[in-house]
Amino acid sequence: MSNESEWLSPTEFLARHQGRFGRNSLYDWLAEGKLPHLKINRKILIPADALDRMFAEQQGGHNASS
Repeated sequence: MSNESEWLSPTEFLARHQGRFGRNSLYDWLAEGKLPHLKINRKILIPADALDRMFAEQQGGHNASS
């Protein structure tokens, strides 16, 4: 695993995870703050491992709530 993060545009992120989710889901996750990202002016950059981070965070959250 590299120490340097790879950043993707939403289009590139969707292409990398083709068929796992759609464009609307991606933008919903971004708007809700569920998916880590940077917004510079109008440009959105998403870490390549953001989906893994989001799922790991959700698993931790579900285990903690009882």
